[in-house]
Amino acid sequence: DAFVRVQLLAYLLLSGASAGFGAGIDLKVNIKELLESNYYDSFFNEGNAGSAILLLAFICAAIVSLLSSLALIRNPL
Repeated sequence: DAFVRVQLLAYLLLSGASAGFGAGIDLKVNIKELLESNYYDSFFNEGNAGSAILLLAFICAAIVSLLSSLALIRNPL
C-alpha cells in the first residue's frame, strides 16, 4: 500500500516537471515572438529552475523506491 503511494507521488512529480519544462519553453518562445523582447527571460529561467527541482525530487523518489524494493526482496515481511 505504501509502495503504491510512493510510486503515485513519484509519477506526479515527474508529470509536474515535464509540464513545467514544456510550458515554460513554449511560453518563452511565444512571448519572445509576440513582444520582441528578452525582458521576461529571467522569469522563465526561474520557472525552469523550479521544474528542475521537481525532476530532482522524482529522481530521489525513484532511487528510494528501488532501494526499498531491494530491501523487501532480501528481507520479506
